[in-house]
Amino acid sequence: MEKENKYCCERLYYTVLMAGTRGFAIIPCLKDNQKDIYFTLQFRTVSIKDNIEPDSKITIGEIVIKHCPWCGTSLEDVISTFGAELLVLAKQNQHLIRL
Repeated sequence: MEKENKYCCERLYYTVLMAGTRGFAIIPCLKDNQKDIYFTLQFRTVSIKDNIEPDSKITIGEIVIKHCPWCGTSLEDVISTFGAELLVLAKQNQHLIRL
């Protein structure tokens, strides 16, 4: 049985699934017009599901990316192929973005 390649490569696919968890994730995001998609590479010191104390320090860093960090594919190509699915994910994950 041949394995289906989701997005440009398996690593990108699984990193998109990590949105909101501790560590690294790639998050599809919506531009201001709420239609166009871009990607951010984000790291978090805690998961959004963790119970944290109100005075706890949380570090979140983000940077917009234009190419897959693993295979180098233009993410515009991924968006043009999987746009509808990525739009759903971008809407679901809006609360995770700090940019």
